[in-house]
Amino acid sequence: TLGNATLGYSKSMVALPTAKTDTTYETVLGSKYSALLAVNDALTVSYGVEKSEATHMLSSTADVEMEVTQIAAAYTTGGLTLAVSMNDYENALYTANRDVNSTVFNVSMAF
Repeated sequence: TLGNATLGYSKSMVALPTAKTDTTYETVLGSKYSALLAVNDALTVSYGVEKSEATHMLSSTADVEMEVTQIAAAYTTGGLTLAVSMNDYENALYTANRDVNSTVFNVSMAF
């Protein structure tokens, strides 16, 4: 964190139990980086990219890398937070050429 900006980076590795089928993943390796900027006390904007690759047990099934890109903003006033997130998934669910986009709106209230 430096002033109003925050940067982040992480790596992960998940070892999964397997059932000996061609759709079973053995491991999932991932990395993520993100940046957040607090424009003022009420408004924040962020950008992040996460990449992960599922390794299959059987060599007959190709390993596919999934990439998720996210742009988000949140506005907070009192106990109310309004947020929007735009997400782009490339090779969703580790399926080649399966691209998905989503937009999520969130309203949170604290009493």
